[in-house]
Amino acid sequence: MGGPPGESRNKTYWADGGMREATPEAPYIAHHEGPLHPVRIDMPVAMGRNEVTHDQWMACVEDPEFDS
Repeated sequence: MGGPPGESRNKTYWADGGMREATPEAPYIAHHEGPLHPVRIDMPVAMGRNEVTHDQWMACVEDPEFDS
C-alpha cells in the first residue's frame, strides 16, 4: 500500500499559503498516500468473479452457518 512519488492524481496542491504545481522534481504525495509498505491480511478472504445480486447476498446473510 501507499503511493510512490509522482503517482498522485493531484497536479496542483495547497502548500505554504498558495497553490503549487506538482513536478517530477517535486511530486505531490498526499500525507495519507505514503510511504509504500507491504500489507498482510491475516484472515481468509473470498472473492467472486461476478457481481452478487441482492437476493444472493441475502441468502448468505440469512444462512445460519455464515455466522462470523
